[in-house]
Amino acid sequence: MVIFDNVGIFFKESKNRFLCEVIIEGRMVECYIPSSCRLDNFLELPGKEVLLSRNKSATSRTEYSVAAIRHKNSYILLNTSISNRLIFNNINSSRFSFIGPRTNVIREQKLGSYKADILIQDDYNTIIEIKSIISQHYEAVFPSVFSQRAIDQLMQIRNLMIDGYKACYFYVSLNPFVRNIKINSDIIKYHALLNECIKQGMVLKGYNCKLNDNGLKISKEIPIIF
Repeated sequence: MVIFDNVGIFFKESKNRFLCEVIIEGRMVECYIPSSCRLDNFLELPGKEVLLSRNKSATSRTEYSVAAIRHKNSYILLNTSISNRLIFNNINSSRFSFIGPRTNVIREQKLGSYKADILIQDDYNTIIEIKSIISQHYEAVFPSVFSQRAIDQLMQIRNLMIDGYKACYFYVSLNPFVRNIKINSDIIKYHALLNECIKQGMVLKGYNCKLNDNGLKISKEIPIIF
């Protein structure tokens, strides 16, 4: 999994939330931000070292995407889709043995109006929903803002569990220094639906991931606090 091809210094986010300006070898370069929300809501960005990955599409507006930002002696990853790939690539490791058999594993499987990040079809059907978290604090909060999409997904997962599916719900911190994940009780509907799914048997897990000289890895399991 290639994470970066170059380095730069973050200058500022643009009005377009998918774009920013990065200083690369003394030049101001427009770069793509692979995040659907403004990162300055979560992170202190200006002046920080960033890792850049080269965009492969010939039609891309920018040469680089911002892959990660320097934080302490490591990096916070910024591409939230990395969590899905990381879990999928490691799904057969002993870390996930609690799921059971993992022979027939499918990514992004549609189940009616719901799209599972991962679907495992072995002894029984198991849905895996993955939520990436970007935070610079030791305690990360999720959801940090109201998300109707997250609420709708929980409603769909609940209904699929009623129909016999099993479910796992993974929170993945893209900051390796996060120590725990706190569920935001102020988002009342999300909090209530999450508890309802847990009562029906949904497994809740928290992880953080870390970038080192050997690449990207799941660093450790971290507690979830209600």
